[in-house]
Amino acid sequence: MAQDGDGTVWTLGEYPEEYDNGSLAGAPHTWLSGVQKARAGIAMLAKPRTGTRTYLQGLAPAVDFKDCATVFRTGEKHVCVPVDCFDNVLEIDEFAPLDVAGGHQRKFYAPGVGLIQVTAAGGVDPEALTLISAERLCKADLADVRRRALEQDARGYTV
Repeated sequence: MAQDGDGTVWTLGEYPEEYDNGSLAGAPHTWLSGVQKARAGIAMLAKPRTGTRTYLQGLAPAVDFKDCATVFRTGEKHVCVPVDCFDNVLEIDEFAPLDVAGGHQRKFYAPGVGLIQVTAAGGVDPEALTLISAERLCKADLADVRRRALEQDARGYTV
């Protein structure tokens, strides 16, 4: 992902690794904008407002990926997860038009924190996620996370 000068955050691709008993089994749903007709999409609008048009979050025909999103609600008050309760929460409705049976997901973003909760709105195999802990990393730990992320990114071009 990358943020442009206006503040919009773009998704430039995805590299979702799959593991079997702790060993890397592959990453069959990988896509990268500009490769095999894949297109970048918007992960987060710079100024999200209800009533804005649904937007594309990414398109990758080679792996049947097409995600879209709509600003569902802004300024939600007192959304609580195990870590804390948050105000001024943004709720995004996400869906995949190529996977109608997948239903919709509602993603909740708190200012200064990011994604705090994902709930299902329909679908055959609903997914739910909740932020259960958070911590600030010291410089050394952050450097280690960066190193590991760059290793995974490099692996993505070969897997």
